[in-house]
Amino acid sequence: MTPPIIGITVSRNFENHQFYNQNPSAYSEAIVLAGGLPILIPIEFPLKDITSLLNHINGLLISGGDDVDNQLYGGEAHPSVEGICLKRDKLEIELLDNAIQMKKPVLGICRGMQLINVALGGTLYTHVPEQYKSDLIHNTPEENGRSNLVHEVELDMDSILGRIVGINRFQVNSFHHQAIQMLSSDLKVTARATDGLIEAVEMNSGDSFGVIGVQWHPECLTNIESQTNIFKSFITACKNNRE
Repeated sequence: MTPPIIGITVSRNFENHQFYNQNPSAYSEAIVLAGGLPILIPIEFPLKDITSLLNHINGLLISGGDDVDNQLYGGEAHPSVEGICLKRDKLEIELLDNAIQMKKPVLGICRGMQLINVALGGTLYTHVPEQYKSDLIHNTPEENGRSNLVHEVELDMDSILGRIVGINRFQVNSFHHQAIQMLSSDLKVTARATDGLIEAVEMNSGDSFGVIGVQWHPECLTNIESQTNIFKSFITACKNNRE
């Protein structure tokens, strides 16, 4: 049987006087490693054809990237907000809404988790260092490497993610200056950093994978079993969804 097909959203960048759809290879590599087939969804994909697209894929990965448009959630303006692409936001919101209706498994990573919260009515801190008191550094300098573990998270073991990861406390990488402020009523918190900042959420969906979001980047930690388990469980859920 053909492995499940996973649609992955992308970022939009402007270089050399033209726009590019781009994404780090780590997302696709993690999907392939877990047994799935990745396809990238361009930002130009027509919203009217979202249902048709979702009929051809088995799961949705909402990737990381630049900031969600703060006007979508009434967020406080801040000069650090960058890379806003409303076209991307609208595409991902439409993809998420339809994936939920069609009961397709969804995994959101970093910005992806934030987008899920905003799409479902929640809000974000637009710049954590100034709006959330903490001794932790959540936006690690890129030169330290994507696999650099910088702080601990505590996971609710009575959750889908808890059963997937299998350990209560573990170290994660961290590359974000925004985070969930007001949680959507459709979501529940499943992990927090030691300073209390939300690090993982999920939509109540019984025992199925449903919708899961994580603030760290497990696609850069595939040498750690607990992190590869996230992708393996995602792919398994996508297989089951197809059958």
